[in-house]
Amino acid sequence: MSGTERYAPISNGNSTVPMFDTKRMATGSILVIDDDELVRSFLCDALKTENYDVESAENCDQAQERIAEKSFDVILCDINLPGMSGEEFLPFCKKTYPCVEIILITGQPGIDDAVHAVKDGAFDYLPKPISPEKLFNRVSAAMDASTQCEIRRVSADNGSPAKGYKIVRNLGSGTMGVVLLVSKDDEYYAMKILRSEMGGLDSDRKLQRFSREAEILTQINHPNIVRFFEYGVSPKDNVPYFVMEFVAGQPLSLHIENGDLQIHEKLHIVKQIASALAFIHERGIIHRDVKPANILVTGQKEVKLSDFGIARIADSDLTITHEMLGSPAYMSPEAFDASKKKDQRSDIFSLGTICYELLTGIKPFSGETITELMDSIRHDKPIEPMRLSLEIRPYIQDILAKMLAKAPDDRFASASDIVKAFDKEHVESPESSITSRLLRTLLLRKPTWR
Repeated sequence: MSGTERYAPISNGNSTVPMFDTKRMATGSILVIDDDELVRSFLCDALKTENYDVESAENCDQAQERIAEKSFDVILCDINLPGMSGEEFLPFCKKTYPCVEIILITGQPGIDDAVHAVKDGAFDYLPKPISPEKLFNRVSAAMDASTQCEIRRVSADNGSPAKGYKIVRNLGSGTMGVVLLVSKDDEYYAMKILRSEMGGLDSDRKLQRFSREAEILTQINHPNIVRFFEYGVSPKDNVPYFVMEFVAGQPLSLHIENGDLQIHEKLHIVKQIASALAFIHERGIIHRDVKPANILVTGQKEVKLSDFGIARIADSDLTITHEMLGSPAYMSPEAFDASKKKDQRSDIFSLGTICYELLTGIKPFSGETITELMDSIRHDKPIEPMRLSLEIRPYIQDILAKMLAKAPDDRFASASDIVKAFDKEHVESPESSITSRLLRTLLLRKPTWR
């Protein structure tokens, strides 16, 4: 699940039921369609402050391209657009993606138009200008409706896609689908229901892909990886789901934002993530979306790597979902190039990006657009970490530099080598160990920092 979710237990009669705190949650994905750049920017910027995943399009042709590449929960669409109008776009979208809620917006509101729009399937009809309060209120309601639609589409008669499980509450939604808190035999689990868009003409092949990879993931048993218990397909709509461990913890992204971790806790967390990656890499699995929001940290500072929604089996073309390659800010240079091979070293670069942000409080690469961010990751040298934090020792910086090397061959060959490097340097003198001297010799030839 994408998002910055956190869990805490609350009392419910004689048992303890996990509570979902949505305060900092990335509550879903939104597409904004408007040919007015100022309006488009206002809507996108406002929605991003509420932690939504937001993309935009200038017209309906661009919107169709975006929808083909990614799933959205809510679409905000201007009525008066060049080419296909918002009113024409509405029935097309509702027919193809029935659970996507569409809010039409217009600078020339009319009562009759509003009535017709709602009759045709629009969730709401909003006149411009739109106040932030009104915007947030209606988008939140539309997001809830989209989530409930997804649940209804895959729920069997007993209220859950899988027999024996009882839905306790909705935990949230993301680009992959809906996540529910479910119970069975007095135990609590998280159930992810993949989006219904997996169906269609190619549904049989996609279901085969899902089943093959889900079977592999259910065999993974590591203390730093969210455990997968079972998977299946809803008998009602042939929509895939899987049941996984419910973790009482907070995402690493929230700890980074709050700055509430000590240096020894940060290093311990990085080592645990590296250990989890080493485990899956040894079994031929590449995560491809290693980012702070997908790393849960318990109160005891134990790490749980989660969200294998786009995990890939090495040497195969199988992925659980569509060809989404990850979260841009944490992607490796080669991940942006479809012609280049991606292996476990791409996950290692992502871990390096996380480690840099965790230790310094800022991301190593940035850009106002995806293109600028991609260029930054490919070519820019991050600020030297030791200039940003006095807690960072030279050996930590050296290890970090090797994780963030632009060329995969210059990175650690395996995540287990990262764990060994931290353990060795912690025991030996950071200034004189063979590992440190070797790393510095390599880095002097290819400077990493600015």
